[in-house]
Amino acid sequence: MNEEVIPENTNTFEINHLSLSGNTKDFLTEITKWAFFLSIIGFIITGLLLISGFIGIASLWSNNSIPVFAGIILGIFNILIAVIYLLPVLYLYRFSTIARNAIKLGNSEEMEMAFKNLKRHYRFIGILTLVILGIYVLSMFAALFVGLSFFNM
Repeated sequence: MNEEVIPENTNTFEINHLSLSGNTKDFLTEITKWAFFLSIIGFIITGLLLISGFIGIASLWSNNSIPVFAGIILGIFNILIAVIYLLPVLYLYRFSTIARNAIKLGNSEEMEMAFKNLKRHYRFIGILTLVILGIYVLSMFAALFVGLSFFNM
């Protein structure tokens, strides 16, 4: 009989025949710390974008030399970016807090929920990246079209 011998290592745990070492646990712990840090920075940036957006919209009622239309457009743009940015930051925050808890308690259901949030984060960022790349491609074609129309005048 060919029996698989598993070394006795108290720092190793298994998930569906996938063995994770103590080093992996340490790596996950460090990842959760960085994810938490990045999510807090993301929340701060989102807040600053919202504040600057509302200040831009408030320029409608001001009498300074900045064109009111530009302030409103910039304000709406900042609020839109903040709203878009909030969801992936929230997913990253949830991953970091739930995963940290799951590691402490050794709870596989919580770890599954943590990775579900991490998956949502990366899926959102991936889709957003594709949308932005599409906008870049469209803007390049538009710039090419406008440039060619000037040469044909």
